[in-house]
Amino acid sequence: MSHTARKTVPQLSVHLDAVRGVAALVVFFGHAREIFLASPTAALSGTATSGGIQAPGVHTTWGHQAVIVFFVLSGLLVGGSVIRDIRNDRWSWKKYLVQRITRLWIVLIPAILIGWGLDRCGTALFEGKGTIYDGPAGQTQVLPNVEERLRPSLVVGNALFLQTILVENLGTNVALWSLANEFWYYIAFPLLAIAAWGSKKTPVRLLYGALLAALLAFVGPPIASYFVIWLLGAAIAVAPLRIPRSWQRPVTAASLVVFAGVNFFIRRTPLPLGMSDSVLALAFVALLYSLLHHTQPAPDGWSRRTAQFVSQISYTLYVCHLPLLVFASAVFQRPWHRLPTTIGSLVSVVCILGIVLAVVCLIYSCFEAHTDRIRHWLGARVGLYQQGLSPAGRSFQTTARPSVGDPSSALPGL
Repeated sequence: MSHTARKTVPQLSVHLDAVRGVAALVVFFGHAREIFLASPTAALSGTATSGGIQAPGVHTTWGHQAVIVFFVLSGLLVGGSVIRDIRNDRWSWKKYLVQRITRLWIVLIPAILIGWGLDRCGTALFEGKGTIYDGPAGQTQVLPNVEERLRPSLVVGNALFLQTILVENLGTNVALWSLANEFWYYIAFPLLAIAAWGSKKTPVRLLYGALLAALLAFVGPPIASYFVIWLLGAAIAVAPLRIPRSWQRPVTAASLVVFAGVNFFIRRTPLPLGMSDSVLALAFVALLYSLLHHTQPAPDGWSRRTAQFVSQISYTLYVCHLPLLVFASAVFQRPWHRLPTTIGSLVSVVCILGIVLAVVCLIYSCFEAHTDRIRHWLGARVGLYQQGLSPAGRSFQTTARPSVGDPSSALPGL
């Protein structure tokens, strides 16, 4: 990006980059701590072991809370772009699906193949030797019998976003559960929007309503219920911006304090998971609504460039990190055991995580960095440009709002 282009980036875009980057790092470091280090505080009980929505009445985790943030942000960016196109009479299923599927698959398919290969190598080399591939007690990331979850049907099922619906998560990569939620929300929201107001023809609206009901029945109650959280983000995409300029910074600061407080509160309070996730989502919606008012140009600097870089690799980091961490654990922790939180252990783990992040950056440069080029190529092949549609539009924008970047690159899985 040129120096001139950097000067015109709004603060909102940088804030959202920071949110998605930090959320991805929270997931990454949370899983790394779980695999490598003993907690300096008492371990929280009830963590999910299947990679999906946790059971009611248990404590949540930082990584799970980050995924809730992803869902709301996804609703804002992707849902907002759908609303914009329908309102401007520019809606096209072809354009939309090209954007969404290329964005997801350009990272997901390589991640699935890389994760499958690492898990195959890991189980062949280390299973039965007391490593993490044996699913030892005391950790919740790797279930026993990893090899049984490496069948070709699971490779295909996870690539088609059927994990937690028709198939299990692939191998050790339990983080893939949220991609099934995201993908089916991408399909559900246009059906809802067209059924609600996007068509003047009653038969069309009834058809889309029936398709939406069938889709939600297909994905099942756990995924369908969290669609409400995703819709909160879509709702604020069109909410009028009413905070006076003089109040914007104080309101944002207060919203940030409340959001942080809610995160710590639900970590310590054994609420039903659906309730804690709803409270967290509402707190983040309040913060996000305040951030939408920050339309002033953002100054260039290291903080802005860091936020942009971490956000760029966030999707690759999210879908690739667990198989890499598990394989690294099997190499360095035999038999598996959590290291004490000493200076020496922390230095060792930081070095391992540095290697994993370097591999993630390499994977990003090979695949995700070429998303726009592949979108443009595919769009030309399916005739989008002949129809006068722009090649994978790079901005989300509603009336009187700034561009905040490509909605499909806003967070892991989008």
